[in-house]
Amino acid sequence: MPKQRITVIIGLTLALAGSCNSSHKVGEGVGLSGEKPYDGKDIVSQPTTVSSEGIEAPGVVAEQSEPAPAVEEDDDDIDNKTAMEPVPIGGAYLTCLYQDGQKQGSESYRMDCEVAPLLEVTVPIASAAFYKIDAQGNRSPLGIINQDLLALKWVVQENLATMPLSQVQVVLSVPGFLSATLTTTVGGSISLAPSLVYWLGGEPNGLNPEEDCVEFVPLNGKINHQNFSGLTSGPLGRMNDIACTANFNFLCRNISAGANAPKWAASANTGAFANGATACSQGYAFSVPLNDGEVNEVMALVDRLDIKLWINLSDSAIEGSFRGKFR
Repeated sequence: MPKQRITVIIGLTLALAGSCNSSHKVGEGVGLSGEKPYDGKDIVSQPTTVSSEGIEAPGVVAEQSEPAPAVEEDDDDIDNKTAMEPVPIGGAYLTCLYQDGQKQGSESYRMDCEVAPLLEVTVPIASAAFYKIDAQGNRSPLGIINQDLLALKWVVQENLATMPLSQVQVVLSVPGFLSATLTTTVGGSISLAPSLVYWLGGEPNGLNPEEDCVEFVPLNGKINHQNFSGLTSGPLGRMNDIACTANFNFLCRNISAGANAPKWAASANTGAFANGATACSQGYAFSVPLNDGEVNEVMALVDRLDIKLWINLSDSAIEGSFRGKFR
């Protein structure tokens, strides 16, 4: 069969190249780890037109002399826009992973994102825009630190406000066409090098190999530690590594409970650290304070309740490398 090049529009539109014997066809391709292969069922719109051979084929549009007009977005209104439906590109998927080696207490955090497996693009991708998406579908823009539009790879930066959100979206724009939109869940967890100002004096010490999980103590716990050890780390020091089998309440962050609900809450039930994923009430998620302001907020909570709380940090995978997973 002779090769032929056609321009296809996936869902709402990204122009890609294909051939009769190409391994990258619309609706094919293996999804990346954690994602199922694309089956074509979630395309937002599949226009049915006559292909180059005169056969109706959904999702495939023959080349046109007049390309569809581009959709312009109002930058002033971008924060309030809701997320578009995900449109996988020919079986490829967006993946994002937090970079290792970032520090607890940083005001921003970075992810490595890419679209893979890479497909041949017949026209240049003009731009990419990244967002985090909340439970209501509202988008918050993320910064792009570095990008390679040919390899479809980016380094993306976000601030504290979007860190607790797990859904990432990229919008790829092509001149003369509409935009292709892909979404993913941030994979894995983020490693946070300990900032010792947040820890009790001399902690984390790892004296006991079973001390792999992190508690946040009230004021009396801090005073007792100082009296016993003779060590202090300043007014923000409240974290301590301890055996993961201890029973505490869990620190829960407001993810989608609404603006009128408290930002922080303690779980109603106690349990071992491993129960954190399901410990918080609806709209809240097991979490960790990320900067000075949030540490102060959590201190106010534990001092008012006078209890210890599990926070979402553990070095059980690699000793001394504390990791937190945002849902």
